[in-house]
Amino acid sequence: MTDDQVLARAEGLARRLSQKGVRDNQLNLALTHLKRGRDLAATLKLLATLPGTPMAQRANKTQDQLRDMQRLVSEEVKTVRTWQDAAAILGWARRLMPSFREETETYGAGPAGGGGRNRPDRGRGGWR
Repeated sequence: MTDDQVLARAEGLARRLSQKGVRDNQLNLALTHLKRGRDLAATLKLLATLPGTPMAQRANKTQDQLRDMQRLVSEEVKTVRTWQDAAAILGWARRLMPSFREETETYGAGPAGGGGRNRPDRGRGGWR
């Protein structure tokens, strides 16, 4: 797979994940698992099980994000031949996601995480 193909696929994946509200740290779970295990099938299996884990039970939004991530990542890498190509696509998508998140926020979708680092009042007053 050429660098241009990897970047084109990563850009599309990053845009779709950002539109669904998936956070880059959620995609990082899959990327880290793939790079450590070097097994694309095992990573896709992990993605399929994540929505049912206690981590995902914190909020319905998180479950939806993990389901969307599983579906979108699976669709994107189903034709990839090696784990290295899949890791390249996921790695670039993870790097590109913040720029698409900012683009989505600019056009009225709101912050993906509901605030946090980008809150205008952050740093004022006490820390409680």
